[in-house]
Amino acid sequence: MEMALEEAREVMEQATARAGVRVRPLTETEDLVEMEALFTAVWEHPPGSVELDISLLAALARSGNYVVGAFREDSLVGATAGFLCEPFPVTLYSHVTGVDRQRAARGTGTALKAYQRVWCLERGITGVRWTFDALQARNARLNMGRLGAGWASFHVDYYGVLRDGLNRDTGSDRLLLHWDLSRTAADRDAQRPADVTHTLLSVGSAGEPVLGAAPTAPTRLQIPTDIDALRASDPALAQRWRDTLREVLPGLIATGWQVVDFDDRGAYVIVPPQQEESL
Repeated sequence: MEMALEEAREVMEQATARAGVRVRPLTETEDLVEMEALFTAVWEHPPGSVELDISLLAALARSGNYVVGAFREDSLVGATAGFLCEPFPVTLYSHVTGVDRQRAARGTGTALKAYQRVWCLERGITGVRWTFDALQARNARLNMGRLGAGWASFHVDYYGVLRDGLNRDTGSDRLLLHWDLSRTAADRDAQRPADVTHTLLSVGSAGEPVLGAAPTAPTRLQIPTDIDALRASDPALAQRWRDTLREVLPGLIATGWQVVDFDDRGAYVIVPPQQEESL
């Protein structure tokens, strides 16, 4: 554990320096009001609607849970809120993370996650869970490719019908992830297969999902590079991608396949259970 914490502190220092941010807990009302406003803007909520309101943020922040912000100079440009969850007391549920991409430098999201790892390990918390849309390639690259989180389960319409501007009318299918904070970068690198030749899911010539043969060895699951742009230009095709993941992911997860990377070509790299155990 000490090796993981030492690595986490070094990674945090590098990540915050690259993004040009200062990350710290938020407890003062003024900061929490600014955080509520940031989340509302990031998710494009209509008037009268918020992602997390000030009363809940204050309750979380002042009861030992995780409420943290990233500042560029004196401006709040990113934030995260989370709370302890099962299995207690070693797991944090990271409920929401938002970054103002108009004002934040690239790498702010990475800096927030790097800080989160240090905060958790210093308190004996060894795992973080959160959900994300499996069709979001940028998030997948951070979550799996850089952090090394793995999928725990897949849920259709996890949050029901969402009303924010980013997710309205898109469904709320989510992957639940688990990030083992005790694993070092060397551990993650050793788990990644050297050469993956099979592709289970790829992007066709017209942008459509193309399914290959059922895999028995490490394989790739490619997704669109920008699902938000695809939703805007071709909602029906975007829905085909969502339907395809609903068809593919639950079975893979149920039979023990594990995601070990998200590669530079925009694909999840997954391995069968016996391969994952032997790496």
